[in-house]
Amino acid sequence: DRFTSSSLLVLVNRLVAILFALVIIMVYPQPPHRAPALQYSFASATNVLSSFCQYEALIYVSFPMQTVTKACKVIPTMIMGTLVQGKQFTVHDYIGAILISIGVATF
Repeated sequence: DRFTSSSLLVLVNRLVAILFALVIIMVYPQPPHRAPALQYSFASATNVLSSFCQYEALIYVSFPMQTVTKACKVIPTMIMGTLVQGKQFTVHDYIGAILISIGVATF
């Protein structure tokens, strides 16, 4: 009833992402460039590790709680965008985010 292999889930997720990226590269050719592998390897490794940890943690949380939490994360994201990056959101944006969060929580 529950998916128990987080490692397989992360692997399949990354393989699908690679296939999608290859299709996009074939459809929209890119200019040749060489990324510094050592510098990007740290970001890549932490991304894969965080995905594994995320999927492992979600095993212990019910699906309705996951859905409500994901729907409500837009509010702290907007707040941090304002505080850290100086982005400006209108009152309308905040009201919309709050209403979406309330709607998902009550559904």
